[in-house]
Amino acid sequence: MKAKLISEARANSYLERMFSKSLNYEWGAGLSSDGQVAPVLSIDSPLVLEDDGSALYEAHIEGVSMHLFLVIRLEGLELIFPLCLVSEEGRKLGWLIAETTKVNKYGEREAVVFLTNDSKQCLAIAFDAKLLVLMLLTSVLLGPTVSRFGSKRCPFCSTMREAEG
Repeated sequence: MKAKLISEARANSYLERMFSKSLNYEWGAGLSSDGQVAPVLSIDSPLVLEDDGSALYEAHIEGVSMHLFLVIRLEGLELIFPLCLVSEEGRKLGWLIAETTKVNKYGEREAVVFLTNDSKQCLAIAFDAKLLVLMLLTSVLLGPTVSRFGSKRCPFCSTMREAEG
């Protein structure tokens, strides 16, 4: 896990760029063949899979403060899934992902999500989620003050502000 300090202007520029490239997606939970509950991320894009249903991919978590992104690259396609840990919905998905890393404690193995689409294609994606686990635990310690880390560029934070009036 790499980390570095950046300026507020650079952080805002990063968030703007990442949110502009992010996918609209729906999520839920599914059961893997080994009986583990795992998140399912559903997208509109077709997946380019091998005949055996596999694909070469690269996946990782990156982000600024309480705004993380699951970045998946496969066959020339870059998929960016925003995970807003300021919003309750984002934290629910985050914890569902974190649960897949748990053996005796969080982060002991790679996280797993299932990527699916309308064509019923499905691909298991494994990645290091230690940064996600760390930031989820930080959000618990922050409690209600986590809202101070909201971003004007985040559609989830904007939706929360609108709902609050």
